[in-house]
Amino acid sequence: MLLQAPSVVKPKVVSISMFKNGYAFVTREIPITDNSAKVVEVPQTSLGSLWFWTNEGQVDSVTSVDEGKTVTTKVPFSMYQEVLDANIGKRFVFTVVYSDEKDGHKSERRVTYDGVLRSYKSNLVAVETSEGMQLFAFDKIEDLVGKDPNIVLAREDKHQESARYYQILTKNNAKSVMMMSLERGMAWAPGYSIDLSAPDKLTFTAKSTVLNDLLDFQGAKVRLITGFPNLQFQNILDPLTSGMSVDDWLASISGGAPGGFGGGGRGAGGFGGSFANRAGELTRRDAAAGLTIRSASPEDISTLKSITDGGLVAQDVAGEQLEDLFFYDLENVSLKKGSRSYQYLYQFDVPYKRTYTWDGEQGSGVLNKIKFKNQTGKPISTAAATMFKKGEVVGQGMMNYTAANTEAELVVSRSLDFKTSVSTDLIDRNVGAIKDKKGNPTMDLITYETELEVENPKTDAVDFSIKKTFLGEVNKSEPKAEMDVSKTGLKGSNPYSVLTWNFKLGAGETQKFTVRYKVYVPTGQ
Repeated sequence: MLLQAPSVVKPKVVSISMFKNGYAFVTREIPITDNSAKVVEVPQTSLGSLWFWTNEGQVDSVTSVDEGKTVTTKVPFSMYQEVLDANIGKRFVFTVVYSDEKDGHKSERRVTYDGVLRSYKSNLVAVETSEGMQLFAFDKIEDLVGKDPNIVLAREDKHQESARYYQILTKNNAKSVMMMSLERGMAWAPGYSIDLSAPDKLTFTAKSTVLNDLLDFQGAKVRLITGFPNLQFQNILDPLTSGMSVDDWLASISGGAPGGFGGGGRGAGGFGGSFANRAGELTRRDAAAGLTIRSASPEDISTLKSITDGGLVAQDVAGEQLEDLFFYDLENVSLKKGSRSYQYLYQFDVPYKRTYTWDGEQGSGVLNKIKFKNQTGKPISTAAATMFKKGEVVGQGMMNYTAANTEAELVVSRSLDFKTSVSTDLIDRNVGAIKDKKGNPTMDLITYETELEVENPKTDAVDFSIKKTFLGEVNKSEPKAEMDVSKTGLKGSNPYSVLTWNFKLGAGETQKFTVRYKVYVPTGQ
């Protein structure tokens, strides 16, 4: 409940540093008069994140104060009896129903009395009309209408309420105090469109949607944060504003509540958080690149083509690297609680390379992928990326976090044009290649030969890549492949060998790849 005393001041939101996981650091400015201020709006915030400071003077103390007051509310009457009791001497129009019986037939008769209510006792109503005093039973009243301008229709209910405010005391003539707190209820979600209309250069466009369920703010500086925040205590309330008893608060930090110190909890945004699924990456991984804020005009969103065909100009904004987080600054942002705000952020053109890839498995299909370098000088966050060509959607994929000057890879679509096949033949089996201490065979060494074949029915040559994993030791690959070997497998006997071929596949061309490898298997299997 907001106190109405003149000494109570309302903090102004001046800046918000926003993560993608639903948390934001909010900074409010509190005006100080005569080294003192009373504030009601001190939020429930995360442990360790509530701070007060001033650039002039010194903050002396911040103390919570519970102030009692008498509150009067009006409770509407729910019954006629209450109305009559409270309005003796007021004018009413009564409609009274009488029951008559004649020759065995029952009938009802309605009579209207317009007059001043003189008494209501023991179910008997007395009304003074122009024709004299009229008496009738209360239970005969069908309707009554008040004709007096001062009719009382509610009773006053008085009760005591306790209102909490925070007394801020300063020294040395401080003019204002800044209050920072980590609060839940605000997030932002990036999104990207990638135009592939040009054969060798793509246009990358970023947008941002801000979700605000926390508070109203106007003309504030907003910082969009990219990086993984280590907010270990975000789910534990700060003791100053928790509203909890001593025992309850101590339980919350000692393992008696989720995220407590004793329980080892670190919160969804801390190092202890885990990624529940792929969608969770959008909110828990790198928070992301936010750039120039501008409301979308009807021309911006009229067609897909207007988004992807160069209708926006790339713009940079101020930003800075702080530890392993990157902050992008948006100036003069206003948004109401419960509102959503959609803005275009930035755009850039960059060369890209298209490669068709296959994992060498039967029936797995060929993927159409693109690679490009992040040349913005800033990180690009994890988010959904939709790919367009000549205004039409051609694919969608997950844009993983991409640091500045590093390469990004996206799957555009699955290509059904290419024909692929896999065949494997057993070449030799050396029974008992490994024996136990008693000379009994335990492992056989089998030699396999696998042939991979891919055909390009397209009218253009394409860049193609095959990357296949073999369990066992590879003896030969033709054509020779790049190979990465890891010593794992059945009891360490079989390594994993990852073979990669990168090549040009001509129009209408078919290429074959042969791999011979040996693998240990249990005897008799």
